Amino acid sequence: MKLLEAVRTILASLVSLALLAVLGGGLYFGYTLYERSRHAQEEVQKKLAEKESEVARLTVELQAKQADLAQKETQIAQLSSDLQSAREELQKKEKEIQRLNTAIQLLKVDRRVAFLDVLSQEKDETGQLVKTTVRFVEVDDDGHPVEPPRTFTVLGDKVYVDALVVKFADHFVEQGDPLRAASLCLFQRIFGNSQAPDNGVRIDRENDQPAVYRTGQVKSDFERELWAQFWEFAKNEAKAREAGIRAAHGEAVYIQAAPGTRYRLSLRASDGLSIVPEGPVPDLSGKTL
Repeated sequence: MKLLEAVRTILASLVSLALLAVLGGGLYFGYTLYERSRHAQEEVQKKLAEKESEVARLTVELQAKQADLAQKETQIAQLSSDLQSAREELQKKEKEIQRLNTAIQLLKVDRRVAFLDVLSQEKDETGQLVKTTVRFVEVDDDGHPVEPPRTFTVLGDKVYVDALVVKFADHFVEQGDPLRAASLCLFQRIFGNSQAPDNGVRIDRENDQPAVYRTGQVKSDFERELWAQFWEFAKNEAKAREAGIRAAHGEAVYIQAAPGTRYRLSLRASDGLSIVPEGPVPDLSGKTL
């Protein structure tokens, strides 16, 4: 019996030891799994932290690059604005240069001078109506024709020369303003006392620059504007006043035509038209007829 009890005790102890061994192994296995899981989680968190740090760094770099880009865009916009301003300033200076070039040319022409040569005069079949043949030639300061002479026949023994004259305000003349220190004119037409003025012969082309005022170069925008709007000054008082014009009107001079006589037409710098006898009519070689 004692032996049996001893055996039972030993077996119970062995079973207990076995259970303890199994339990210990389970605890060890569980602990090992736990440690591995914790290390894995820490590794994941470490990598996540590294990624978050990298994202934060890239975000800062992106913001810096965006700020730099915005600064460059501002600089480009400023440069574009400066370039546009420079272009506008250049255009202003070019226009001013055009104005001064035209002014210099106009200052050289302080008057318009032309000659009206009475070539012949004859009556019609009834002996009443007179036809007068004249030659018109405009000359420069050296006496050279600015355009080929033109010959016209008008009805009547009195010959009229009609012109549109523009006179600038006195203070422009007194100050020697380069564009408005001298009167300007467009010769309109030549006609006789026995015909209506509208039936006369046109001299200067309407809305065009007279030959004596031409610079010999391509007309500038300023010149085109000046001559294209010449007629408007006579019709629009407000426009004329804005341009410094004190008078813009038609003006005519006439003579009792004497065959073989040359008459001198002139427009002084600050005066109107005048016509006076000059002497005998010369031929194209310079001799008198």
